[in-house]
Amino acid sequence: PEKPPPPPPHPPPPSPPSPPPSCVGLESVSQVALGTCASLSLAPADASSKLLGDDAADALVSSLEESTIGELFLDGNTVGDRGAASLAGLVERSRLSRLSL
Repeated sequence: PEKPPPPPPHPPPPSPPSPPPSCVGLESVSQVALGTCASLSLAPADASSKLLGDDAADALVSSLEESTIGELFLDGNTVGDRGAASLAGLVERSRLSRLSL
């Protein structure tokens, strides 16, 4: 009598997912979807280049409302009171837990 074939081996357990990357600079924003970042840093390269003001902060808020970004660093930019208020509202209605201006 023939032996039955051995049972197939169990597949290895799936590896845990990699943590989301930290995205730094405007190049990162253009190269990856914002939803794939764990944190986002948009600080200017030097004191003479101010990247983001109030209008850009308002636009950023619209872009980040549905993202999974947990940290947003905007130190050194020219975000004023209006932009800061918009960003503060983002903390309340998104996954953002840390905001640095």
